[in-house]
Amino acid sequence: MSNYLKRFFILLFMGIVFLGALFFFKSHFFNGSPKVDNDSISLYCTDQGRVSITNKLPLTDNVGRRIELNDEHRDIQGYLECTLQSNSSAKLDYELYLLKDLGEGLIDANYIKIYLSDDFDVAMEGYDKNAVPTYASLKVADSDPAGARLYTGSLKGREKITLKLRMWVADSYVITDEIKKFGIVLKAKIK
Repeated sequence: MSNYLKRFFILLFMGIVFLGALFFFKSHFFNGSPKVDNDSISLYCTDQGRVSITNKLPLTDNVGRRIELNDEHRDIQGYLECTLQSNSSAKLDYELYLLKDLGEGLIDANYIKIYLSDDFDVAMEGYDKNAVPTYASLKVADSDPAGARLYTGSLKGREKITLKLRMWVADSYVITDEIKKFGIVLKAKIK
């Protein structure tokens, strides 16, 4: 057998091994995005899912439902934009819940209004234009007994939705000279 033929077969063998390794690694590790199918959800929010407001200016429900992201009035108007995404190919049920920041000088939860809408400002189920719930009226979260259930729903496989959370002090709150605050963190968990 000539040297050229030996080199040809060696190169052919190395090429086959290289292509086999390439297909193996591509199918297991490099599929465009990480291959995750572990029945999980991901929640991405502005300000790491934290909102904090003060009692400087109570708002009516009509004004509160239209709050937008505004750095100038961040301490008066609470606003978060979030994306919730399923990492599974199957349908997943989930719960959104709020954890209250604890501390001194908190506004009474009966005066904290909470409103959840989709990306087009359409109220999510349970959040209508006639009655905006207060933090105190939210039920205890199944995911965390210290949390307040904001919303439960389902995501189809790999579905992604955008949500807007607004929080403000109710217009029935009596303004005083003492500055108080109220803060929450938004969390999500599979049910």
